[in-house]
Order: sequence, then structure tokens, then C-alpha cells
Amino acid sequence: MKKSYLGLIIWLVVYTGLMTAGGFLPLGADLLIRVFMVFTAVSLVVLMAMMYLLDAVYWMNGVSFEQAVEAGVERRKRYAFLHLRLFGIFAIAYTLYSIVAYVLHFPWVVDIVVFTVATIVVAVYSNRYKL
Repeated sequence: MKKSYLGLIIWLVVYTGLMTAGGFLPLGADLLIRVFMVFTAVSLVVLMAMMYLLDAVYWMNGVSFEQAVEAGVERRKRYAFLHLRLFGIFAIAYTLYSIVAYVLHFPWVVDIVVFTVATIVVAVYSNRYKL
């Protein structure tokens, strides 16, 4: 295991670049906001998948590189997989919600509140996973 944050930096640059470029899409504000939030949810899944595939759980808040090394590869993979699964379920659920909200013409403010609260709940819930 080698400590490197290159993958995390690349993810952050690509995410930021795509979000910036997305601002130029010819969409109404309500649809653009939904697209951004779905993209963010999916991007979090990509980040979790990178942590799983690259064996880089030390990218997560509260896990040091030393703790990750001590845990061993099986525990690291399990820890990363649990996060990947949780954030994957969140991304699917939010995407489905977003489609329904768009079809039913929910106000975009509701979408932002739902996304923000759901993201916080998922992040806090993930704290129950221990390395």
C-alpha cells in the first residue's frame, strides 16, 4: 500500500470542471439544479468506488493512512464497500426522487432541501461503519 492523494485530486478537478461546464447547459434553473444534484450524488459514488478499487480508505475523514495499513486489506475493502453501497443506494434513490419531482413540478427549493438533508443523513449514517 502506497500513500497517494493523486486519485482524489484528479476526482476533485474533474468534478469541479464538469460542474463548471454544466453551468453552460441550456436548461432552465429548476432542471439544471436537479442535474447538478444528481451529478453530485453520482460523483460521490464514483469517489467511493475509487476508494474501494484503489484501496484508499485513508481519503475518508477520520481514517489515517497508518490506521488503514494496520487494518489490513480485507477490512479496508469491506469498509470501502459498505460506503460504496450506501452512497450508491442514496444516488439511485435521489435520482428517482429527482425524476418524480421534475415530472410533478416540485419547487427546486424542495429539491435542494431533500438533497442536503439526505446527504447529511447518509454521511452521518456512514459513521457507524468502523475500519
